[in-house]
Amino acid sequence: MQLENNIRLTGPLPQTIGNMIHLVSFSLILNGPKFGGELPSSLFQLKNLKTIHIQSISGKVWSLPTDAQVGDDTQLERLVLVRNNFAGIIPP
Repeated sequence: MQLENNIRLTGPLPQTIGNMIHLVSFSLILNGPKFGGELPSSLFQLKNLKTIHIQSISGKVWSLPTDAQVGDDTQLERLVLVRNNFAGIIPP
């Protein structure tokens, strides 16, 4: 799934993104000034997700959820955070 140049998006991503069980790649690129918040922890629990790519989001501050844990049964290989207003820490 790639959301690119959607300047009208607002608010955070919903927790229901965790229902997309067949999602392999997730990208947010060049999205609007009212789009941001904490990434949903359910995103990190998707078993087939290999890549999360968030780039050039110039709006609200984004953060990783404090309870973000990549489970042993997930396939996440890459977390790419480029040119963003990210705050907080990357959990171990």
